[in-house]
Amino acid sequence: MSNTSDAEHRRRVYAIFAEIDNFDIDRIEIHPDTLEYFETVTAYLKCFDELEALYNEIDPNHTLANYDMPDITRPIQQLSMSGDTVKNLAELYEVAEAMLPVFKAKIEDLLGGVGTSSPCAHSSDALFHLPPGENKLKGKRRASEKAKDDYSKKEPGPPESWLYDIVRESILFDTADQILGFLELIRADESIEIVKSKNRFRSPTLSGYRDWNLQLQISTNDGSMKHICELQ
Repeated sequence: MSNTSDAEHRRRVYAIFAEIDNFDIDRIEIHPDTLEYFETVTAYLKCFDELEALYNEIDPNHTLANYDMPDITRPIQQLSMSGDTVKNLAELYEVAEAMLPVFKAKIEDLLGGVGTSSPCAHSSDALFHLPPGENKLKGKRRASEKAKDDYSKKEPGPPESWLYDIVRESILFDTADQILGFLELIRADESIEIVKSKNRFRSPTLSGYRDWNLQLQISTNDGSMKHICELQ
């Protein structure tokens, strides 16, 4: 929403809401739900503009939004320890537990290369976050619900084979150049296949939130195991 037409659209919406603010609600009957709706939309627009300004400050040339990498979606199912499509949640978690340290080591290794892969991507103390909890994996109850709600009708089954976020982690970088340097390292690594890629710097959410969401199939050094993990 950074082009002229979108900016003009938001300006017009603001103007409408400004007029509403001037209404004498004691004389004009407005349903409370309608007022709540307008207040919610106004809050979203304010949040979007604040995050837009922050993004423009961090990445003034919009190198992330314009980075030459299309959004990717590949229909790849999760594999079991034996290399077959997982049949149930138990098989999915068995390989997830085995691959969690592999994934963590791989990402930490790639982070060590940020700053050497590109002259622009200066090294930094990037913040690497595992989810809270002892085993660091997505809760089984939540995973079961997601499989049922999102993938029960997806073919081929089973729905558990389409869960990509049992192993998930996040990284906070200081600059846009560091993100791009990290992405280049991922794309050059033969042990990683990008299954899904969503550039929210190019297409932010309604509130203006931006990140880069990746689902990566990570392989062990000998290629005996593979698992799709999520990285933001």
